[in-house]
Amino acid sequence: MTVSMGGAYARMARVEDVAGIIVAGIAAGKPVVYAPGKWAVIMLVIRNLPRFIFNKMDI
Repeated sequence: MTVSMGGAYARMARVEDVAGIIVAGIAAGKPVVYAPGKWAVIMLVIRNLPRFIFNKMDI
């Protein structure tokens, strides 16, 4: 799915690493798995932004 993207996207995360994190999360019964783990911190910030700030963001 992302093989043809190359460039900057190639440095984000290795497919094998992400797959391992997802499989471990499913095995542990986690309802949400962030892979790589830095996305957990990013999503924590985004979830706690006030709505008026979030709505101004271009994401």
